[in-house]
Amino acid sequence: MTIEEEIAEYCRRRNAAVSGPLNDFMTFAKNEGKPFPSEEVAEIAYHKCRTAIMTLPEDMRLASKRWLNERNYEDMYQAKQ
Repeated sequence: MTIEEEIAEYCRRRNAAVSGPLNDFMTFAKNEGKPFPSEEVAEIAYHKCRTAIMTLPEDMRLASKRWLNERNYEDMYQAKQ
């Protein structure tokens, strides 16, 4: 597998994890060797990731942006050009 294919596969798995329920994201992180110290930290990271990934649906990204902003957390949202 080429490095490009490895990156594409990682992004596919990551996108699937953040598109599903929080538990899927927590499992993904644990499988990557980066478990979260708490569910609260995982939930914040989940929404931050969703705001940052430009290939996710815009409505999903904006919902996570609102979730973060309502709790006074910084989002990573950038509008698509």
